[in-house]
Amino acid sequence: MHGLKSGIRTSEYGNQLREKQKLKRLYGLTENQLKGYFRKAEKLEGSRGDNFLKLLETRLDNVVYKLRWAPSRRMARQLICHGKITVNGKKVRTASYQVTVGDEAKLSLSATKLRPVEESISRKDVEIPSWLKVDKWAGKMVSRPAREQMPQEVKESLIIEFYSR
Repeated sequence: MHGLKSGIRTSEYGNQLREKQKLKRLYGLTENQLKGYFRKAEKLEGSRGDNFLKLLETRLDNVVYKLRWAPSRRMARQLICHGKITVNGKKVRTASYQVTVGDEAKLSLSATKLRPVEESISRKDVEIPSWLKVDKWAGKMVSRPAREQMPQEVKESLIIEFYSR
């Protein structure tokens, strides 16, 4: 009786805000981090939306998650912060580290014995993207992700419009 009226719709701003919040929750970022990635994407050549999503997809915590070493991005972030991941032979403790083409990430021996990691690696229902190559405890970024290989549920154009105001 007192719920939403059938004629009320969300505004364009409301749609943009909702999309931005969805992306923030998906990647587990703060508002300032998201703004920073948008500013970086603006400076890069090419489509701002594609560059924005590529920067988010190539974060180390997201790469660890996509390699199926962790059941969630939050768990991937914890593995990184606890020093369980090395990139090109060096221990990296920063979840926002930008992985580049040719970088090789390895899971430490102690991390391979963790139950959540073992369960995540044994899952067969999760597909590893073609821009990553994995060999159980080692993974390599072989190319930059294309738009088709990134989250389809994100409408980056709305987020670009939101930050472009």
